[in-house]
Amino acid sequence: MVVLVLDVADDNSSARVRVGTRATVVAVGGTDLSGVSVVRAEGGSCVTVAYAAQRDDLCEGQSATLG
Repeated sequence: MVVLVLDVADDNSSARVRVGTRATVVAVGGTDLSGVSVVRAEGGSCVTVAYAAQRDDLCEGQSATLG
């Protein structure tokens, strides 16, 4: 699945991500309905996302294929 980071909260509390065609806000430490987690956020623009055992560091506008 393709995960795209749309926006990261200035206070690093959450990120808006698009997984496939669905965009959602995921709190740091939380998981969206597709199973993608936001592990951490930093600088108000970058996050670590995880799916199953795979992790990737992404900044706003970047995407990765997980799973």
